[in-house]
Amino acid sequence: MKKVREWQHLDAWGMPTFLKVTQLRRVDCRRCGIRVEGVPWARKGARKTLALEREVLRQAKDSSLSAVARNLKLGWKAVLGIVRRAVAYGLARKRRNWRHLGVDEFSYGRGAQKYITTVWDHDRDEIAWVGHGKSSETLGAFFAFLGRRRTRRIRCVTLDMADAFIEEIRRKAPSAALVFDRFHIVRHLNEAVDELRKQEYWRQGGRHRDVVRGKRFLLLRHGSALSGPERGSLERLLRLNRRIARAYLLKEDFDRFWSSRSAARGLAFLWTWSTIVMRTRLDTLKRFSRMLWRHFDGVLNYFRFHLTNAPLEGQNSRTRLLSQRARGFRNPNNLIMMLYHCAGNLPLW
Repeated sequence: MKKVREWQHLDAWGMPTFLKVTQLRRVDCRRCGIRVEGVPWARKGARKTLALEREVLRQAKDSSLSAVARNLKLGWKAVLGIVRRAVAYGLARKRRNWRHLGVDEFSYGRGAQKYITTVWDHDRDEIAWVGHGKSSETLGAFFAFLGRRRTRRIRCVTLDMADAFIEEIRRKAPSAALVFDRFHIVRHLNEAVDELRKQEYWRQGGRHRDVVRGKRFLLLRHGSALSGPERGSLERLLRLNRRIARAYLLKEDFDRFWSSRSAARGLAFLWTWSTIVMRTRLDTLKRFSRMLWRHFDGVLNYFRFHLTNAPLEGQNSRTRLLSQRARGFRNPNNLIMMLYHCAGNLPLW
């Protein structure tokens, strides 16, 4: 009796549809053994047609795996297997000639262990690699995956000032320039101003405390983005508290650093700005200034490459949405797999 082979296809007019073949030719090769004839509508060893698998992959980019399984009337494990095989196929054929990379960590749940590290390809605007954890060993696994020859071709890496990442990059890719993220630097400056505001709130009393209360976002927001009433409240605060006024003016003046036309002009501005800060009694801004000078080479590299981690921050928002629509991931490997599928721009069969 001839064996009938069948493949599940996309439903036709709401009816389950299958492709059936009663006989496939077999070849007995001396070198490879017995081989069965391939078919153009399905992968080797698959029980779903290419059309159905491509529809699964298309829907999996916008919906959870459970939703895809319900829409196509498949089992959840069948959908997971299709996506997993597609990701493995794409990663094996993904180009790795990366030149400009970005590195950032992302927390996908509560606990110190629920972190992933994402490496971003700035040239193609896509995920290059994802690993579990946020330690130097995690980034070391990326360089091991990349290999020494490809690692030497990396020109720059954008990142925040995480010591673990800095040390690992300098050890494994010494020829790559470090570019510290502009938005993380601005965040550190805003935290220094906000910490001073908190100190002034507890140092002052009476009506001065009432003026400081609730003014956090007025101080952190750019002056040009304030409305008329907000600008009036801010001016009243700056008139009554000279320390906050000085810190606010220094914060606003620091924006001119990013408009410098070269690294030399940026260095000159940074020297002048830091000199003014060190002559004040604003300890929080002094700590920020010392931090800049400890990493001044990576700060000034911004003017060479003009790259930031902004694409990575946007990807972190999409990763959070991906985790929320799946109601969280118990297995981090499944989250990494979905990240590759949704943002890795992998080649498909």
